[in-house]
Amino acid sequence: MRWLPAAVLLLTAGAFSQKYAPNWQSLNSRPIPSWYDDVKFGIFIHWGVYSVPSWAPVGTYAEWYWHSLSNGPSDPTYQFHVKTYGQNFMYQDFAPMWRAELWDPDQWADLFVRSGAKYVVPTSKHHEGFTLWRSNVSWNWNAVESGPHRDLLGDLMAAVKARGLHASLYFSLYEWYNPLYLGPQPHLYVDEVMLPQLYDLASNYQPDLIFTDGEWDHPSSFWNSTEFLAWLFNDSPIAQNVVINDRWGSETRGVDGGYYSPEYGDTVYLDHKWELNRGIDVFSFGLNRNSQAGNYTTSEAIVHILIRTVANGGNLLLDVGPASDGEIPVVMQERLLDVGAWLQVNGDAIYNTRPWVVQNEPSNTTFFTMRPDLNTTYAIFTVWPDNDTVAVPFVSSVSNVALLGYSGTVKYTVGSAGLIVTLPAFTSPFALPCSFAWTLRLSNAVGPGATAGLQQWFGGTNGHDNALCGTSGCGAQLQTAGYVRHRYEGLALVANDTATMSLDLYYSSKYSDYALVAADHASVLDSTYAFVGHQGFAFPQPDTPGTIPLELWHNDALNDYYTLGSSTSRQEAQNEKYTFVGVQGYVYPGANYWLAP
Repeated sequence: MRWLPAAVLLLTAGAFSQKYAPNWQSLNSRPIPSWYDDVKFGIFIHWGVYSVPSWAPVGTYAEWYWHSLSNGPSDPTYQFHVKTYGQNFMYQDFAPMWRAELWDPDQWADLFVRSGAKYVVPTSKHHEGFTLWRSNVSWNWNAVESGPHRDLLGDLMAAVKARGLHASLYFSLYEWYNPLYLGPQPHLYVDEVMLPQLYDLASNYQPDLIFTDGEWDHPSSFWNSTEFLAWLFNDSPIAQNVVINDRWGSETRGVDGGYYSPEYGDTVYLDHKWELNRGIDVFSFGLNRNSQAGNYTTSEAIVHILIRTVANGGNLLLDVGPASDGEIPVVMQERLLDVGAWLQVNGDAIYNTRPWVVQNEPSNTTFFTMRPDLNTTYAIFTVWPDNDTVAVPFVSSVSNVALLGYSGTVKYTVGSAGLIVTLPAFTSPFALPCSFAWTLRLSNAVGPGATAGLQQWFGGTNGHDNALCGTSGCGAQLQTAGYVRHRYEGLALVANDTATMSLDLYYSSKYSDYALVAADHASVLDSTYAFVGHQGFAFPQPDTPGTIPLELWHNDALNDYYTLGSSTSRQEAQNEKYTFVGVQGYVYPGANYWLAP
């Protein structure tokens, strides 16, 4: 039988009365606890047996050392391993070498506080299966009985909680080389190892967030994910506060669970809470001694990533890879302290904010967030202008403008081009309020009406159709038809007025082709195209500041229309031999340069 804690066994008979049932429709209806959308910035920690060799070819994950080693003599990791440690040195032999002799969890927690992070997510168990707590089902392959001989997870979570941060954890569902998982009955691994560990962690360590991973081998039914989550949400000691991600089965990423969790890359979801997780090392979560200075993200780049992520409704989970002795490399500490210094000045524009109706202007150098409860909008600009003048499109009215970190008065005007702000003429860069990016606080700003992201979908029965839609019903229809989300092409207005025109989706069963066109331009389509639905509204002329053209392209050989707004999509259309048909109107840029799988 499936392993369940006693509390669950006792409640099975009355399961019908529980709030959340063990199915995705029910579990997905649970709101993500509000604390998570307020905190915005967290620290990811990859620390394990792999931290002893801490090596990988640049461009690959160092925490996958054991997996790479098993690839054999052709793999660079195998070659490094044999040269450095010898042919007979097993991966398991690294465990006693992980001593964490310099580790001070209080020092780590203090650093995280100074970084401005609000939650901390250490790896409780990575794919190697070594646990950072004393797991009763991971005998002698855990940090208490081997290596550091210490409950690393418990000590760190206690230090983090003592400083008011949200103590959380990462957990890998699968283990590369667990004999039960590799055996003829792999479900025994789920029943006898994975589930007992998850119930143990939730009950005894009570994390505020559980970041699962390693789910891709099997669907969620194999991992028994929905049954565990029903218990977690209904009866666990952390039921009211716990946050989860979307990695619970091969079919769940970007679909089911809690927040969506894109890794590295530039994915964004405007219609669902999400979190970007990535390392300070541009290629690896775990420490890689093979990385050079240029492989570490600069402080400025990290701040800009944080700004872009939060403006688009996401959180940033930034990873550090400690050494096996317990020291976080100084270059990573420096990056965290620089981010913390920036947040000291600009934190009001990050914490507790929500996306504005427009996320950025076309040049992608000014980004917006808002505090609806304070009637405040923040415009964060990443390039200080040479003439000390910032143009902020989309703003038609404002009662006051202030520069965060500056106590003086800021001059501004509002006209047909939007808000024009004259910044203080600082005598040197060292006199600026901060480095990397600067924030204008806009009181009672009036901007565009409500917007909706125009999502590009790709696929269909012919495998090459491009479809653009702006409503959730359209997206659900395309997903059912086998399309996948590709990217956002811009933001359409939700409501119509005399200055806008409808964007309408049509479908041709003859060509298996969706086409989005402006209502006034439908004549470009032949009679095989039938109306599907309105997807939003666009401006007919480019006289609204900050808007971008929505263009219609066509490929005669594929019988495919492609409506786009981003420069990336335009380049793709040109590369694929599409020809330009005409402009369908003008929309706001939004997240038009981000990919969304």
